[in-house]
Amino acid sequence: MDRFRKFMIKLLPYRFVEWYRRKRAIRRYMKGLSVEVLERDRRLEHLEGRIAASQRGFYHQILKDLLERTDIILQELDRRIEGVAARTEESVVRMESELAALRQEMARLRDELAEEADARPTAVSE
Repeated sequence: MDRFRKFMIKLLPYRFVEWYRRKRAIRRYMKGLSVEVLERDRRLEHLEGRIAASQRGFYHQILKDLLERTDIILQELDRRIEGVAARTEESVVRMESELAALRQEMARLRDELAEEADARPTAVSE
């Protein structure tokens, strides 16, 4: 084969020989590159699976933290609402007791006015 190659190199034009050498070099390079890429893909499939699993874990952790923070905020808001409701209830009870006291006072004043009106002599009766 080596003798045939040497004979063809001497027989064919230099440009054709260079073109053919470039073509063979490119073919060898592409074949070696494809083998390397295939091996890299095989190695990376395992790593990509691990990375995807860790990302799922990362997103799971973020969601867990977010839900915990949201739960804490909701608990704090619930406490505040209960405090406002308790204060409101206290003020309503206090106002109701004040209203009852005012009604009693008004009833007492009405009774006093009625007694004074009955005790006073009227000008019409003279």
